[in-house]
Amino acid sequence: MKNGQKLIFPYALVFYEAVLYLANDMYLPSLPRIARDLGTSQDMVQYTLSLWFMGTCSLQIFLGPLSDRFGRRLILVWGAVLFFVSTCFCAMADSIEMLLVARFFQGSVVGTVTVAGYAAIHEFYDSRRTVQLLSIMASIIILAPAVGPILGAWVIEFYSWRVIFFVLAGWGALGVVGLYFTMPKGGSRRKIRIKGVIEDYKSLMRNSSFLKYALGFCFILSSFFIWIVEGPFVIIEGLKLSPTVFGWMQLFVFGCFGVGAQIAKILIKKRPVSELVRLSILVTLSGAGLFVWMSLMMSTHWVLITAAVMVISLGASMAFGSLNRLAIEASTVTMVNRTAVFSLLVSAIGTLACFVMTLFNNHTFLNLSFVMTAFLILGAALIWPGSKRIRFLEDA
Repeated sequence: MKNGQKLIFPYALVFYEAVLYLANDMYLPSLPRIARDLGTSQDMVQYTLSLWFMGTCSLQIFLGPLSDRFGRRLILVWGAVLFFVSTCFCAMADSIEMLLVARFFQGSVVGTVTVAGYAAIHEFYDSRRTVQLLSIMASIIILAPAVGPILGAWVIEFYSWRVIFFVLAGWGALGVVGLYFTMPKGGSRRKIRIKGVIEDYKSLMRNSSFLKYALGFCFILSSFFIWIVEGPFVIIEGLKLSPTVFGWMQLFVFGCFGVGAQIAKILIKKRPVSELVRLSILVTLSGAGLFVWMSLMMSTHWVLITAAVMVISLGASMAFGSLNRLAIEASTVTMVNRTAVFSLLVSAIGTLACFVMTLFNNHTFLNLSFVMTAFLILGAALIWPGSKRIRFLEDA
């Protein structure tokens, strides 16, 4: 790979991925309005988020072998075509059923990046450089939930919510053009061996170290999916605040995610990965405890509650790059199959988290804090035992 491509490729990838995630975040302030326009309920509109996450689960196990057979670039380009078409259908939906179907296919495109794109990142760079890149990429990607709601709130102040999806379609087309010209060409291609693929997947699902780090990552990350799903209804419908206020809250919460990713980038150069992961868990659980306490005692003080969620965001983001790499290093099966299963677990646990939240939605911070904290505790319980012995392969 040429030096210029090696430098630019991760940023081209993250721009395109940020657009895919903006498809979930930019329309959040318009959820109550979509419910009114399409004549449906809150639960049905929240299912547009759940269907998006279900879509992200739908293709991962196939994309790994297909990426090896036909190449990473082709998978990404065809994914972009599907994203463009499905996003246009979202914009033109005249019923909740049409929107649900379009959102499912829109979400299915995410796997093309998390499988084919991230496999390339792990293949091209060593462990510490990968963690640094993943931290940088995470801080950029987090602009989607941080800035997306503000952009969406601005759009619906002047235009229809449908305009959001047309804008996203245009950005997606621009992103894949950049990726096409910066992604390295060539690479080995292999015939699809169904038996070998199945054996790889079985090996990963029996690998306790892979599952420990992957599931720990998934449960902690899913707490933010819960916040994204329920947050607009608690803030806009429950507290009667404006979509713009919700957008600013998201900016502060996910801005802290970016800060945490940058802290991780610095600490990983100076301290053992075990210390970074343990510090992350302690900060995250401290924020969760504050969130629950404030929801019980000061349920309408949204500024203080936002501060507690900011602490969760700061702590969790410090470990994401390391947990990702530790999971990938825990196995020796084909790289793209490792990223495929990892991505599938993220999507599956995220879908589960969204579904659980819909069972307890009541427009209050209290239920939101309980569900988020439950997922954070599950993630920490998987990672904390034996965390003092965590190390990268190259440090062993």
